[in-house]
Amino acid sequence: MGFTEKTFNLCNTISRGFKNASILSLGNPFVPEEIIRKSNFSKENKKNLNQVKRNLKANYLFKEIYNVDTFKILDISDEEGADIIHDMNESIIDELLIGKFDYILDFGTQEHIFNTQIGLSNVFKLLKDNGKYIFSLPANGQLEHGFRQYSPTFFYDLCFANNTSLSIDLLSLISKRCDLNMLPLYENIDEDFLKTAGIAMKELSDFSPNHGLLTGTSTCLMNNLGTSVSILGVISKKKTKILNFKVTQCLYRNLSLDDVLPSGHMDKISKSLNLKSMVKKIILNFPISSFLKFQIISFFCKFSLRINR
Repeated sequence: MGFTEKTFNLCNTISRGFKNASILSLGNPFVPEEIIRKSNFSKENKKNLNQVKRNLKANYLFKEIYNVDTFKILDISDEEGADIIHDMNESIIDELLIGKFDYILDFGTQEHIFNTQIGLSNVFKLLKDNGKYIFSLPANGQLEHGFRQYSPTFFYDLCFANNTSLSIDLLSLISKRCDLNMLPLYENIDEDFLKTAGIAMKELSDFSPNHGLLTGTSTCLMNNLGTSVSILGVISKKKTKILNFKVTQCLYRNLSLDDVLPSGHMDKISKSLNLKSMVKKIILNFPISSFLKFQIISFFCKFSLRINR
C-alpha cells in the first residue's frame, strides 16, 4: 500500500484542511520517490523526504509539509512502523482513540479486513464528528490481492443507508489510463441523491472527469480496459451513530425489474431506459478499443460542459 499519483493529488487538493489536524493512516502510506520528484514541493522538502527512511517518509510529509498536529499509523503489527497495533477485525474500545481523528487514510487496508462491518465501524468510530474517511481500494483486475474488490455502489449505498450520519463527497474510478467521477450515475437514477451527497461534493466535482448521463456506459468501458481499477473516495462523518448495514443497492431502490428489463407495456421511464440501453449497446459494440471510446466520450462530455457553462 502507499501513495499513488491520484491519492497524492487528492491529499494536495484538500491539504488546507490538514493544518493542525489529527490524522490516522491505516497502514503506512509509503511515499514513492517518483511522486516526490514530480511534486511541487520545495527543493529542501524534496531533499529531506528522499533522505528520510522509508517508514518515516509519510510522517515527514504530514508533519513538516502539511503541518498536521498529529500523524499516527495503525496496523496489525509494528513491522512497518505503526504507532498503534490493532487487528481491525476486532472492535476498537480504547477511549483514547475513539473520536480522536479529523482524517482517516485508507490506501489499501480495508480489502484485507475479513470482517468488513467491524472494519468500517472502527473507521467511523475513530473519526471525530465532521471528520473524513479518505480511501483508495481495489475495484477491478486485482484478484487475490485481498479478500474483496469494491463497486462504487458499495460506498454510495453505505452512505445512503446512513445518510443522517454519513455523506459522500467524492467517488471515482481510477486506472493508470483514465479515471471517472461516479457520482453523476447516482445523481441520475437516485431520487434521494441529495440526501446522500455531501456539501464538499461540489468542491471535488472536477477531481475526476464527469461523463454525465454516459457514466454507466463509461463504467462498462473501464471494465473492459484490461488494467487494474481502483476506487477513490471521501466520506464525511456528520455525527456519531451506530452504522446501519441493512443496505439495498441504489439500482433496486429506484427501478423495478420491468424498468430494467422492459416487457409488454412500456411507461415513460421504461422507454427512456430502453433508449439509453440501445445507445449504450451501440457504443460498447462499436469496433474500436474501449480506451479510445472512453477518450471520445471524455472529449464530448468536456466540450458539452464548457458549452453549458
